[in-house]
Amino acid sequence: MQLGVQLHLPTHGHVGAVDLVELGRHASARGFSQIWVTDNMGSRHLFAVLAALACRTTTRLGAAVLVQYLRSPTESAAAMVTVGELAGERGLDIAIGAGNPFVGSMIVRPSPIRFMRETVTFLRAALSGQAASTADFPLLTDYFHYQPDTLLQSFPSRAADVRVLGGGNGPLGMKLAGQLCDGALMGWTLLPAMRLGKLEKLLDIADAAAAEVGKASPIRRVGEVKVSVARAHHEARRWVAGKAESTATRCVSLKRRGYSDQEFAQLGIDPAAVDMLVGRAASGLPLTDVAAPTDAMIDACVIAGDPVYCRERLQIVIERAQALGFEQLIFSELGPDPREGLRLLADQVLPALS
Repeated sequence: MQLGVQLHLPTHGHVGAVDLVELGRHASARGFSQIWVTDNMGSRHLFAVLAALACRTTTRLGAAVLVQYLRSPTESAAAMVTVGELAGERGLDIAIGAGNPFVGSMIVRPSPIRFMRETVTFLRAALSGQAASTADFPLLTDYFHYQPDTLLQSFPSRAADVRVLGGGNGPLGMKLAGQLCDGALMGWTLLPAMRLGKLEKLLDIADAAAAEVGKASPIRRVGEVKVSVARAHHEARRWVAGKAESTATRCVSLKRRGYSDQEFAQLGIDPAAVDMLVGRAASGLPLTDVAAPTDAMIDACVIAGDPVYCRERLQIVIERAQALGFEQLIFSELGPDPREGLRLLADQVLPALS
């Protein structure tokens, strides 16, 4: 199985842009098969970082995920073509998604699946150099204020390999990935979905959708694993616990995605605690004021600890992912010190798993 690294831009906000690219260069030199970059409001520009990485590394690149609402599809297509050409034979993967809950708190996100369908269709046409009529993309035309009934010119990518992946991880998003995309990227919900046996059903939806339209099945699949690794076990976990907004928000997001009280209990999480977080979020109250997240809340979505602990947890995840046909797992966030986390993963965790 291929192993990649994700530069999670909000987490690495304290790292300068030059050092961030240097971190990617170290990941490339240490043998990781792909470097991925997130797309977040209030963070460095996704495509600027990818372009710099293309010029400083020798590794395949990717975006996980490109938020479909943050820039027009014409801008995204131009950026994808440009970075794809800089990456050359290494290739580029762009996963399309609606973004995390913080995006939804700041901008309007209409019809996520329909918006994703139009975005993916437009980008695939643009990458092949086909002109697109705005009449065929009514939601995009309205949202980005294109002139109606206008032909949007595109130019073909000269890159050897630019692929579009589906980044929507619900049933409808996985169906769309199977129908229209070059594969599916399973984001941070991979760990809880895997533990609860929900992952197989989601992958089956994507594979069935691909088969229905005559595409090869099973589809390509890539998964993201949140990791916090440090030499001291308590430091790795304290860092995750200190990100109360992030951990609490993920619990709220799981609830909104339809995770039941019984499923939270299976994860060792008190359903009443989740309901309290959901209520605070609905009232616009900050989640940072609540008590520190429990160990179960951390473990539901993150592998956090010293190298030995992370190795044991990752062994289980990697074996399960291989059995489910995943092509690659991406390690994201890395830990309190991303440089140290990268070194520990490369030198102490992963070699023992091979």
